[in-house]
Amino acid sequence: MKFSKVAILSLFLISIVANAQQNTANLKKAMSENDFIEASKYALAASKEAKDSKNLEVIVMCGDAYLNIENLDSAMYFYKFANDIKSYKPFIMRKIGKVNILKGQIKEAIKILKDAISEDKKDQASYLSLADAYIADKNMKDAEVTINQAKKLNDKNPDIFITLGDMYFEQGVYELSQSNYNEALTLNPSLLTARERLATSYYWLGSREPIGSELANEYYSNCLKEWNEVIKQDPKNSKAYFEIGKIKFWSYNFKEAAPALYQYYKLRPDGKLARWFLAQSLVETKQFDSALVHLKYSSENIDTVRIKAKLLLARCYYDTKNYNLTTGAYASLTKDTTLSIADYRRFAFSYLLSGDTISSINTFKETISKYPNDACGIEDAVGRLLFTAKKYNDALYFLDMRYSNQTCKVNGVDSTASKTTYYIGASHFFLQNQDSAIYYLDLSNKLDSNQVQTYNFIADSYAQKKDLDKSKIYFNIALDKALSDTLKYKQTINGIFGKLSQMEFEAKDFKKLTVVAKRWTEATPNSPTSWLYLAFSYHSSGDSKRACESYKKVLEIDPNNKSALDNKKKVCD
Repeated sequence: MKFSKVAILSLFLISIVANAQQNTANLKKAMSENDFIEASKYALAASKEAKDSKNLEVIVMCGDAYLNIENLDSAMYFYKFANDIKSYKPFIMRKIGKVNILKGQIKEAIKILKDAISEDKKDQASYLSLADAYIADKNMKDAEVTINQAKKLNDKNPDIFITLGDMYFEQGVYELSQSNYNEALTLNPSLLTARERLATSYYWLGSREPIGSELANEYYSNCLKEWNEVIKQDPKNSKAYFEIGKIKFWSYNFKEAAPALYQYYKLRPDGKLARWFLAQSLVETKQFDSALVHLKYSSENIDTVRIKAKLLLARCYYDTKNYNLTTGAYASLTKDTTLSIADYRRFAFSYLLSGDTISSINTFKETISKYPNDACGIEDAVGRLLFTAKKYNDALYFLDMRYSNQTCKVNGVDSTASKTTYYIGASHFFLQNQDSAIYYLDLSNKLDSNQVQTYNFIADSYAQKKDLDKSKIYFNIALDKALSDTLKYKQTINGIFGKLSQMEFEAKDFKKLTVVAKRWTEATPNSPTSWLYLAFSYHSSGDSKRACESYKKVLEIDPNNKSALDNKKKVCD
């Protein structure tokens, strides 16, 4: 089937018209729902058709959409275009005057609003708009005169009381401003402008009272009540959400501040202050994942809070276990500010948890150098952490520093000295520095004689020095202390008995081995190794009967014990 060029062109034009009509319909729908950001998306496209057809309603609506999202230049463009279509229409002139007021161009506003009155001396709204301009210019005398002129035309118009309220509000006479706003609402309860400004008056009345006073709380309560009523009437009123969030934020009620500020953010994504308040509220309520995007935005877009936002961002990365991002954020911050000791700790631990031990140690060292009088906890914690990680030389660096740090003492006493010297001694032990190990472990014992593991390490140190007599003495001391709680020290007990038994076995002192092994079976009767050593002692001493009984006992506990199976055949058959 072939189409003529005329038919194709007709279809194209119909498509353009239909698309323009859809944009206009979308604009009107969004405006009716007070969704001004959504409306602004369609304003430009809808205006193209409206300009051609000189559709005053749509052109003005485009201006209103931009005015409500505070895009004053775009709003002015459409209002002036509307004025070109129908010059000297007071309602358009008032809109131009309002934009001029908001832009601080008061003289221009007064001029055009006087012109609007000249066009229609009975248009009460123009008088009230002129009064708004005088109020913005802080010319209260002319404002009052103009309001009285408007009142003569109709003294029952609630807009008169709104403008009067605005005049008193500008002068800081909030008692009278709230009184006039209430009067406007009495005449028309659905006036959102009056209710918004009434809420704001209550806020400022509350701010003048002592914090936490009964009267201040009452004013703030009234303020929140009015803003909540605004939301009931206009669920997309962004200002209401911001004001509620702001009051909750400043009263440290972060749990309720966050959802209100989030609603504002959804309606006004570029509201910088609200996003900063939202970010902090989410941090305070430990919603760290949610806070990240708002902290990042604040750190990049609000110069006055950049450092604090980056600091909170680094902390949130840490709390969400994003350790690589944490180190990057803190490294960047150190160029601009001095971190607190707590933040340095997070910085250093993030390096450690991300696997960069060298950077972690260097950062801990830097922390201690910056905060030498507050480093006790860091020196101790890092030393023990590195000990657990088997980095004994690095552990000693911090532990030695902790032990010699005089600021850690209270009234000349260091409450953690016994543990510090224990970890120093144990580090030396694993580094094969046995003399140093014995020295520090002995110091630890003098400070706290109930440490089983300390005696155990000393015994092992003497054993490695081949001083078996002293080794046995310390093993037995450790054993006596461990036997006071066999459940807690079960593994230690078996370990010590095993070492003592091995010493006597290697020395071929089977009489002493019998004594040690018997004591072991009594302490932990379900240990197959204890019975095996006892069997060896009897077997080596020629007591086949008792050896046989002991091998059988081993096999009761451990049926697959090869040594017991092999030796049982030799002494029992």
